[in-house]
Amino acid sequence: MATRLNLGYSDAHARAALRPEPDHPRPLVPHWLFAALFVAGVVLRVVTVSAYQPAFFLNDSLYYLANTAELSSAGYWPVGYSVVLRGILAVGDLATVVWVQHAVGLLIAAGIYVLLLRAGARPWIAAVAAAPLLLDGYQLVIQHYVLGETWFELLTFVAFAFLTDRVGRLGTARTRLVTAGLAGLALGLAVSIRLVGVLLIVPLIGYLLIEHRLLRQRAAAAVLCVAMVALPVLAMLLAFRAETGELGLTSIGGRMLYARIAPWVDCSRVDPPASQRSLCPAEPLGSRMKIEAYMWDRSTPAWIFDPADAPPGATTDDVLRDFAKRAILAQPGDFVRAVASDMVKAFAPTRRQYEGDVRVARWRFQLEYPRSFRDSTFDATFDGAPPVLRLDPGQARLLRGYQLSIGSTSGMLLAIALVLGAVGAAFRTPLRWVALPWVAGALIVMLAPSVYQFSWRYMLPGLVLAPVAGAYGATALWPRAPHGG
Repeated sequence: MATRLNLGYSDAHARAALRPEPDHPRPLVPHWLFAALFVAGVVLRVVTVSAYQPAFFLNDSLYYLANTAELSSAGYWPVGYSVVLRGILAVGDLATVVWVQHAVGLLIAAGIYVLLLRAGARPWIAAVAAAPLLLDGYQLVIQHYVLGETWFELLTFVAFAFLTDRVGRLGTARTRLVTAGLAGLALGLAVSIRLVGVLLIVPLIGYLLIEHRLLRQRAAAAVLCVAMVALPVLAMLLAFRAETGELGLTSIGGRMLYARIAPWVDCSRVDPPASQRSLCPAEPLGSRMKIEAYMWDRSTPAWIFDPADAPPGATTDDVLRDFAKRAILAQPGDFVRAVASDMVKAFAPTRRQYEGDVRVARWRFQLEYPRSFRDSTFDATFDGAPPVLRLDPGQARLLRGYQLSIGSTSGMLLAIALVLGAVGAAFRTPLRWVALPWVAGALIVMLAPSVYQFSWRYMLPGLVLAPVAGAYGATALWPRAPHGG
């Protein structure tokens, strides 16, 4: 007879986890740690906004701002963040944008804390899980950029929270359907900001299919979740087709894949057709440029390719995608090694600069105002009257010192959190399956971008999902007493 390992989980614990929470408020004393961390997070954001005015910009930022007028779906990046910007700028300015994004970061942290308390986590565990959102210097920087990462983090958190909160887990069949639908809608909106979000449907559906008890409930919840994800995505597809005549979500998918293979492709092994020969990098192997250069440098083959050389009905992006696929099929080992080596970086102890990668300095506080954009594009975006960029040297020095000393979340801690979540899911507790979608979601958002290009920017959503996974796992392994002790 098999022996059940319950790690101290008695029937009283199980009944307590299923029992409705008391109506009377809990005393504030147990929440002192989160309160202290939250105040620190507020102070850091106030200093950031005061030190660098009005915001940080990349060329991506200028694209999003320029697209607030037309809201085109046929550009390089999804339209969702431009919609957000248009709404904020209708009532405020660029300073309002960064204030709102910093407030969203605080809101996500508070949401993490409340979500975990409702799951029975000890207050200090819930506070530690929220700490990266509150204190990580790279989060502060990304929230100060005119970029969509903060909103992607919010919508991703909302999607996973709707499913794994006690209402979604323990409510009636109707409430489970509602939470599944809302989770799907939030995820669909997240896809409109970052396309990698579409992959997160896998852990959501997987969780829905294993968590609910009745097969009919599982199927209904999964179908509704998929349908709600599909609504924003289908709208994006149709808008893209209306503008381009093609079905897609971005006009540079092929260019991104080409930039990934360009540093190591060997055309003597690929043997591309004559029409694609011009796409072979001129530099010899070992002396190639980095991915970002092949993506944006207008002197590289992807930019100087003659569209007249494309087959009838094919676009330049189609040709770039076809060339990249040929390279991957001819050199699968090189492709796997390149992607795998980038994936491992996500769990490095420190966020350092790796050869060939996007400059990590871009995501650090600088002692001079960062200018990661083309000046001509910057001027044109604001019709020749760009905002004045101001920096307070003393506050900038303080923020930089903080970020480079204690203000960074180690990738090793994220790895430990994911292991905790996976281990906690292996035992029969009321939280048995809850950590799994957070574990899988963190792995997806942190590792999937490396298929195209590694950047510390793309790792930051993992600071939302991985700590929650670890907190759920820790709570399953170390539950509170039935009466909250």
